[in-house]
Amino acid sequence: MVGSHPGNGRPGGEEMHICIFDIDSIHDNWDSKVKTGQYLHQSELKQWAPLHNLTLLDGTHWHHGTALVVVADNTLRRGVISLFHNHVMAGHPGITKTLQLLLQYYWWPNMKTFVTEYIKGCTTCQMTKVNTHPTHPPLFPISPAENA
Repeated sequence: MVGSHPGNGRPGGEEMHICIFDIDSIHDNWDSKVKTGQYLHQSELKQWAPLHNLTLLDGTHWHHGTALVVVADNTLRRGVISLFHNHVMAGHPGITKTLQLLLQYYWWPNMKTFVTEYIKGCTTCQMTKVNTHPTHPPLFPISPAENA
């Protein structure tokens, strides 16, 4: 992201600032939060394991395939979704694309429903979404005036 601000750093009195987003460090931050959540909810994860084919891939953290399992913490789940949906680099993809991106790294039961509701409630998406079924106002016939 590039921005310029008034100042004496450049000819014309503008200073340029460049912000670099390190998506890997943001992703690692959420991984550590998910892993901490797993530590706090071990009994729940042990109940999920036989039902959802979960494994301890690295011996300490639960996975569904290669995806890290996110515990039943709505704040944590919203944060993980926002990384793949709301983040500047994500660009508010739709439900299917967000799920595809998310499933590579994270998983939880009923994930599709949670992601669908999250995106349906996304203000930015709703404001910029094209209405493909606009409502039409009712038609009222114009009756001619007598002796016109």
